[in-house]
Amino acid sequence: MTKECKEIVIHCCKHFFGTRKPGNMKDAVAEMTGVSARSVVDVWTEHKKRVEEAREAGLPEEDVCVPPDEPDVRARESALKTRHLSYVTWCIHKIVYEDKLDEIPALRKLYDRVLELRELYAARHHLNRDHVFPFSYGTFHKAMGKLGYTHGNTGDERARLKTQQHVLEMRSQYLATIARLRAKGYLVLYQDETWVNKNTTKKKSWHRKVDKDGDFVPTDLPDNVAAQLPEIIRPGGKKPPIGKGGRAIVVGIGSSLTGTIPELLDIFRGKKSKTEDDYHKEMNATVFEEWFDRVIAWIKTNYPDRKVAVVIDNASYHSRAVPGTLVPTMSKTKPVIVNWMRTERVVPPQLLPGYLSPSEVQAKLMESLKNDQPFNYEDPKLGQDDDVPSVEVHNTLTKKQLVAAIPKRAKRYVVDEKAKENDIEVVRLPPYHCEFNPIELVWARAKAAVAWRNVKYKLKVAMEVMREEVEKCDAAYWAKLEQHAVKEEQKVILGDTLLNARIQRAIERIENGTDENDDLVVMLSLSSSGSSEASDSSDDDGDDATAAN
Repeated sequence: MTKECKEIVIHCCKHFFGTRKPGNMKDAVAEMTGVSARSVVDVWTEHKKRVEEAREAGLPEEDVCVPPDEPDVRARESALKTRHLSYVTWCIHKIVYEDKLDEIPALRKLYDRVLELRELYAARHHLNRDHVFPFSYGTFHKAMGKLGYTHGNTGDERARLKTQQHVLEMRSQYLATIARLRAKGYLVLYQDETWVNKNTTKKKSWHRKVDKDGDFVPTDLPDNVAAQLPEIIRPGGKKPPIGKGGRAIVVGIGSSLTGTIPELLDIFRGKKSKTEDDYHKEMNATVFEEWFDRVIAWIKTNYPDRKVAVVIDNASYHSRAVPGTLVPTMSKTKPVIVNWMRTERVVPPQLLPGYLSPSEVQAKLMESLKNDQPFNYEDPKLGQDDDVPSVEVHNTLTKKQLVAAIPKRAKRYVVDEKAKENDIEVVRLPPYHCEFNPIELVWARAKAAVAWRNVKYKLKVAMEVMREEVEKCDAAYWAKLEQHAVKEEQKVILGDTLLNARIQRAIERIENGTDENDDLVVMLSLSSSGSSEASDSSDDDGDDATAAN
């Protein structure tokens, strides 16, 4: 109710006050003003309360007035209609995808740009420019919230990358494989690499506060007390060094039956790469394959009669291809592709006598149909005694035609072949799913201990503490970690199964002609983001999980 309306109600109440009963007064004022009787009572009660406060303060009753209107928050929010949100959406899309941004825009700059675009939007939609978005910066902030935006850390791309089709396929394959191996009684060993830095330490510690001038606070401490207080409560009262310092590579393997295997725990100094700050660059295929030979020897010595599987990730040094199994792709130059094809005696059929183009094949087929004669055609192939066409002949084709003529070959890795020769199965984790590997929690525990105990900031000390803490993780501790990994697997399997069931219900609603409600829209949006693959694999995954349990 506005201030003017309240004043009219109070004036009417004063007119009827003393001449009518309270019930009759409120009804009469409500009939005169068009305000509800309940509102009349509230306004009159508030006025009498202000009059009493004025009398207690010694002020005349004539000075009592109605306070100014309070802002109606609900009215302000309701003024932000769908058409305004549609305009803000159009502006954001234009700013992000059409404007050439040279910096990350702040909210104030976004608001200024939204106001600038009003004229263009009004001209396109035949609107009045002043009616397009007549709101303040604060209302624009609320509009961003209504559109689902928030200001904070954007995080990484891991959640989105997990929904890629090939990642979902690899995840389903891994879950089915690992459940099958557990059900068959395999000893599953989990392997991984990590690193530890020379200056690994706790980021936070107790230290004295300082003011703007750099003086310690409080300043009223006695001199003999202040002189004895260290600046920071760390060994020697010294701050940690700047930077991470040198680092060591850690390679380990373990399981719930063996715990961490000390004989296979390698910790060695690494050299930083000049091009990329990643420990994968310091660990090459040769080093890993030599270490994997030791793993095979250890398995043969300790579990000669046990079926064993080793879980590894997809690092590049785990995936060195067997020589001769890699085929060139479009990323290679044309001379490289031609040289490989001539070496491997792979010749496109276009370069061999007797080749017919698709149009020629179609013409021959139509002619055979008219004459009622059979027609069979196969692309010509290079014979064992035939000569390979020259480089000049190969260059008559485009690179795309050359690559299309190369037969597909299954990838074979050196590590996988070594394991197969020794009756060991290698299982590769799906990308971006480190939660399936229990050894990641071993690394986390060991690094936390290094951060607490690395008080001398020496790489040798950090390596010693890392080895000690990793070797402490026995079979009982590993069993807990493996149970945690299994729970993470079951969460994914259950999620895929439920999603599959919901999508199936949505399909049934479409087939039965029932109403397409919001739930159906959600189903279709989820399935379009890559979850449709779960409908093909969730049943198998669920059976495998049941077998594993």
